[in-house]
This record gives sequence, structure tokens and C-alpha cells, in this order.
Amino acid sequence: MSARILLVMPRERRDKLLNFLAENGLDVMTAGTTAEAQRRLCETPPYDLVFVDAELPDGSWRDVLQYMVASPKPAEMVVCARCGDEPANRGKYYCPQNSGSHSYKN
Repeated sequence: MSARILLVMPRERRDKLLNFLAENGLDVMTAGTTAEAQRRLCETPPYDLVFVDAELPDGSWRDVLQYMVASPKPAEMVVCARCGDEPANRGKYYCPQNSGSHSYKN
């Protein structure tokens, strides 16, 4: 049985990652907002892995994390940030790490 993967990212930003995952034989469900993610995370069987954009139209990765923690079997979560090295965006990289993430990749 393959892993169940959820990609939570606005439609205009998710194509590249979605195509990469699909090209590697992974079946991926999508959600474009935190509200859609909340509905998807209630589905059975539960997801094994969730990729989530740092910023969503109706919230952020923190909202999705709250929904995951409340689910019967929380998934692993990867926060995808599109920030560069601009000083104004550096804090966005460190937020997931300060919220209990296991690792950080730049």
C-alpha cells in the first residue's frame, strides 16, 4: 500500500511539486486552502504525509498543523516556504522550527 499524501498549496503554486510527486508514482490529493485541508484531513484512511505551503489564502501552515494534531493519526508535515534570503522573509523559515519541527532545510 502506498503512502497517502496531501498537498496543501494554492493552485497557482502547486503544479511543480504536484507533477514531481506524480512523476515518481505517488498518488497525491490536493487542497488549496486551510478549510479544504481541514475537510481532507477528516477523510479515511488518514494521510501519512502532508506538504503545506507556509502561507495560504485563508490561513497558514499553523492552522493545518492544528487540524492534524486533532486528527486520530497525525501525519508527518513538511512546510514549504518560498522565501528567499531577503532579511524581511528570514523569520518565516524559523517559525516552523520554533514550533516543534524536527528539522529545517534551507
